[in-house]
Amino acid sequence: MLKYFWYSFIIIGLSSCRAKTPVITERQLVTKIHLDSLVVKDLSEDMSRISTQEDEIFLFTFLHQNNEILRVFKTPQLIFTKRELKFSINHLLIPSEETNRCTFFLVELDHESLPHAVDSLLINWVRQPSFPANFNLLQADSLLGDDDLLGMQSYLASDLPGLSPLVFSGRQLFDRFVYELYFRSE
Repeated sequence: MLKYFWYSFIIIGLSSCRAKTPVITERQLVTKIHLDSLVVKDLSEDMSRISTQEDEIFLFTFLHQNNEILRVFKTPQLIFTKRELKFSINHLLIPSEETNRCTFFLVELDHESLPHAVDSLLINWVRQPSFPANFNLLQADSLLGDDDLLGMQSYLASDLPGLSPLVFSGRQLFDRFVYELYFRSE
């Protein structure tokens, strides 16, 4: 009997660890995507007293079709603190076709400035023929060195209506983080 209790406990525990995937209801023709704001709900560097208590964040956005990159947008460095919880982005993306894909990478900076290698790595990943299906977040994060890849989300532009906000959440060195990307699509 005790054995079944532990099996049940383990199964319930593992099922609660799954990432929550947004439900896509129906596809719509999208002609504009307005990136509005990035909001932090839980900083990635606020667990202990020796943590910096701030996250230096870059949001990379790629509009692409297959492995051809059509547009790239990178925010300036956004420094989130316990007092600075939201940054306006105010950027417009215009997908040219229904098959355009929108990919978002959230990178937390641990250097003084973002190395150029990060931009190159992200571009190379998006250009892979098997992207995003075979993208491995842990492997990608290890290639960034001291900087941290907090998340990647990729959707067809026609799937974006109804998905706002996109939630980036997880753990970085035992510290939980949650970011929400707000946007509107027309």
